[in-house]
Amino acid sequence: MEYKKGKVYYEGKSISLKEAHSISLDQLSNGAATKFYATNEFPIRKIQIGLGAFGGILLYTGIEAMIIGNEGAVVPFLLGSGTIAGGVLLELKRRENIKSAVILFNDDLKFKDKRLKAEELRLQRIEKQRQEKKASEQKRKNKEKNRIDRFHATLAERLSQPLNNIEGVYKSIDQGEQYEYDIAILKSLTENKYIGLVLESTDPTVRTGYGLLSLIPTAQPNLYFVNYQDKAGNIFKNKTAELSGGVLVMGMKSFVKMYPSENDKRRFNEIDPLFDWESSGSGVLINKEGYVVTNNHVASGAKRLRISFQNDSLEYNAVIVSQNEQTDVAVLKIQDERFYSDVKAVSWSTEFKLGQKVFTLGYPISDKMSNNVKVVDGIVSGENGRMGNSFYFQTTLPVWYGNSGGPCFNSKGEILGLATQILFDRGEKVDNVAYVTRTENILNLASDIIPVNNPAGEEESLEKLIDKLIPYSVFIKVNY
Repeated sequence: MEYKKGKVYYEGKSISLKEAHSISLDQLSNGAATKFYATNEFPIRKIQIGLGAFGGILLYTGIEAMIIGNEGAVVPFLLGSGTIAGGVLLELKRRENIKSAVILFNDDLKFKDKRLKAEELRLQRIEKQRQEKKASEQKRKNKEKNRIDRFHATLAERLSQPLNNIEGVYKSIDQGEQYEYDIAILKSLTENKYIGLVLESTDPTVRTGYGLLSLIPTAQPNLYFVNYQDKAGNIFKNKTAELSGGVLVMGMKSFVKMYPSENDKRRFNEIDPLFDWESSGSGVLINKEGYVVTNNHVASGAKRLRISFQNDSLEYNAVIVSQNEQTDVAVLKIQDERFYSDVKAVSWSTEFKLGQKVFTLGYPISDKMSNNVKVVDGIVSGENGRMGNSFYFQTTLPVWYGNSGGPCFNSKGEILGLATQILFDRGEKVDNVAYVTRTENILNLASDIIPVNNPAGEEESLEKLIDKLIPYSVFIKVNY
């Protein structure tokens, strides 16, 4: 394209300025498009550069013609100025568009980021609620399991005591009703009546331990008034029930007596393996984490260990953590999700003197003397064990089988050791001789779990010390 004397020539032909402008834009657009596809550059920028160059040519041509007095110079001058101005405006518009695009992009990023954070928080809330619900459900299940375990433990203890004729375990007779029941009938501790408690039922709405019925004795033997409530909530009173042989006949249902059978002298825990054990001993709970120390000979070889406490009807599973045969010390750990204790760590002492008063808590001869804790007291009567063994000291504590592993306390409530051995001479037990494995032996085996700097305080009466220390006294049941 050429410019001569105010006219524009293209391919040897004279064309108007409008045609020249159109041709220039087409050429620049094609070139920009080619450049864009070749270099991936944005074509609008190339058009702006082309317009700027084209306008510069027009402006230069017009200025040169005006200097030499060419009358037609004003047109290319104005056209060139306008083209440059258009290019500038186009550039400004491009920058404004880019700025707007950046703002929109940033706003979009902020919106997406905000939305992502909101979604993340929502998911966190859902997960937290799920975890809380799961924990609540597990807590509810644990609580219910503890309740049932306590019920069965209390039931076993009650059924192992002397029973009246009506008391015992019964199973319902299938008479075509919708639900069946296993119940235990026990005398009320507060009223002159008997309570029928559900042991098991096909009715899912009835909980274990639920009071299904009550029986009120009459002046006639084995004849009772029975009160109960049906599924619809209707209360029935003064219906009769009669124990005929081993069958309890009622208007609503009949039951067969399953325990105790006629002339059966066994206790309930002797026929129920859940409450059966082959050997037993004593021990001491040393902290709320469930660590227990006892004699090694109590726990050694056990396939199953169960721990119980004086004021708790539950039995807790335990395992051996460490043991020392030479000093006759073993450390046990209660591993049972039902276990909970808030006791303070026990106090220990390695100092004792001849003549010092001591006492022990334990469970001797539990199969004949019941499962309640027993206390015996005495004094330190010797500084060594049998044959002068320095791991032990001698006391006058009148202990017996089952006392093994029981804590030996001083008058401050500090543990001096564990009751370990009794002395036999010519086949007979020697009275008032009991050996205690020293505290040092326990600390050497379990120093990492025993706080040794726990002060015991001042001396107290034996009665006060027993009340304070009974929660630490442990009954250990062993199965081999």
